[in-house]
Amino acid sequence: MYRSLFSLIVLAFSLYLSPATQARVDLEIVVPYSQGGSADIAARLLAQFLSSEAFDEIAVTNIVGNGGKLGSNEIHKAKPDGQRLLIGRIGSISAPAALGLDMPYAYDDFSMIGLIEINPMVCSVKATSAFTSIQALLTYVQKQRAPKLRIATAGFGTSQHLTPLLLLELAGISDPVNSVDVQHLNGGLAATNAVLNGQADLICNPLSAAFGAILKGQLRPLLVNTPSPHSKLPDVPIASSLGYNRLEKLVGWSALFGPPNMPYELVAEFSGYLMELGENDRWRHLVTETGSLVTILPPEQTRDFVEKQFEVIRELSTRLNLSR
Repeated sequence: MYRSLFSLIVLAFSLYLSPATQARVDLEIVVPYSQGGSADIAARLLAQFLSSEAFDEIAVTNIVGNGGKLGSNEIHKAKPDGQRLLIGRIGSISAPAALGLDMPYAYDDFSMIGLIEINPMVCSVKATSAFTSIQALLTYVQKQRAPKLRIATAGFGTSQHLTPLLLLELAGISDPVNSVDVQHLNGGLAATNAVLNGQADLICNPLSAAFGAILKGQLRPLLVNTPSPHSKLPDVPIASSLGYNRLEKLVGWSALFGPPNMPYELVAEFSGYLMELGENDRWRHLVTETGSLVTILPPEQTRDFVEKQFEVIRELSTRLNLSR
């Protein structure tokens, strides 16, 4: 299994082309997060399959900053000509408006092309951590022991930020925000490294971003928010087994977006490519190997999905007073 995942990651990064080697680019996919995270892996796999189907060359560009919002705004300002697209995530698309952030774009400004995958969230600690179960960790927080539990996130409003707060709320902790020490870092890789380096205690990551460290024995998974045991983590407790069913509503995901006012014909063209991918056995295998769930949706269903995620975050924000 480890060899399979390693080969997948090598494949994903082999798709990165330095500016010096980019002779001609038919399409640029912007990832608003750093290399090696779940969004980046999704983008590079997508680039590989799209290039073999419809394009001579595809560039994947990481524009990092402000929790994914910098790169997203770059596409918000782009021409709607189908030359530049965005891999959107919960922290860069659904969360900003739901959390009351002052943003130059709204989540429904973008042309929604299609959902690509859903990433189950897995809450993990360093393999050598004293916390051997999620119950032990939650008990530590409930008893308000010092020092406070340190939670690493990829930025304010990301799935790594919202998932542990919802978990604490569901566990009956009265003030989830102030009962822990939340550390907002620059991307999921930095957040994972903070746990591995002992600078933080817990990270709730999309499984595709955490899977490599779990397989290497560096992270100990304590909880996954899938409705049933995950095939890659069959012995890890699921949220519903502890009565935390609502944790399943908040998931990581990757979707393809275009700039505002992208012509219907272009949206339909790219949506068609995604729907074909959904039937591609090799694509499904590679995505599944990362721990993600292949979930290809057409534009309108993608819009419905994003709106539901927006409502989940807005309700959580209201309950926990997260709005800025």
